[in-house]
Amino acid sequence: MKATADRPRVLVVDDNEDAATTLGLLLEAAGYDVETCFDGKAALKAAGRFEPDACVLDINMPGMDGYELARRLRAKDPAHPPVLATVTAYEDYGHLTKASDAGFDLHFTKPADPAEVLDQIGDCVRKQTVERAMARANEGLADGLLAELDERAELGEHELAHDTHAGAGLGAWALIAGAAVAATAAIALAIAL
Repeated sequence: MKATADRPRVLVVDDNEDAATTLGLLLEAAGYDVETCFDGKAALKAAGRFEPDACVLDINMPGMDGYELARRLRAKDPAHPPVLATVTAYEDYGHLTKASDAGFDLHFTKPADPAEVLDQIGDCVRKQTVERAMARANEGLADGLLAELDERAELGEHELAHDTHAGAGLGAWALIAGAAVAATAAIALAIAL
């Protein structure tokens, strides 16, 4: 899944077309790029093409319920799954347990307060964007350090000993500083969103 800084992508899935369309319009008005589907099968196809940052799912749908849809959406990209929110009439403990087991991050009971839905989805998508940016910065740092270690391993013992006395490790410190700057930029971006 890909987070987009300008317009986060939200997939809305509900077999009640009026409810799905209304929530989609509210999300669009709040600045989200929205795709609306009315069943689980169509949602899975849309998710592959649309790559949502968040999915808002009804639970009680014919064919594939929201729990199964959530599991399948999460399985598409387990390292970077979308934020999953359920908007449903169910509010009992059994539902909350099933929703948690299916991987839902948020739960809203119908009729959901639109402002609360927008605020919480926005908070989760911003948090997810920061976490992904920090993970990319850390991966870059690790890749850079590994490349430098590989390069040093290729040096002869004499060159390595000479390099150690002549200020070895400065390249590694430059990589660490670069990663710190990237992480700071990611946090600043998230705050600006």
